[in-house]
Amino acid sequence: MNRDNITIQTGITLEDYKSGLKRREQEVTERLKQALVQERQILEKEKAEIERRLADTEASYQNFVKELKERIDQLEALRGQVPADTLLDQSRLEDEMGR
Repeated sequence: MNRDNITIQTGITLEDYKSGLKRREQEVTERLKQALVQERQILEKEKAEIERRLADTEASYQNFVKELKERIDQLEALRGQVPADTLLDQSRLEDEMGR
């Protein structure tokens, strides 16, 4: 497969990315109000990371797109070697774990 002729569609614009970060920040803020100590520590770290990304949205978006393309490349390398359902299940699990 000639990689030069392939256009990768990330499916997310900078505006969508920024909106998603802001939405998640609001969700975390609300959960922090009712969180127990252990969960509070996790949520505070997540909120700090979101705030860091929002402080320089353009750079964090570019990094997000770069990481997404790397994941796509990794999946493409496995095409035909592993059943698609297995990859999809693993991808969903990693998304849920925040990778």
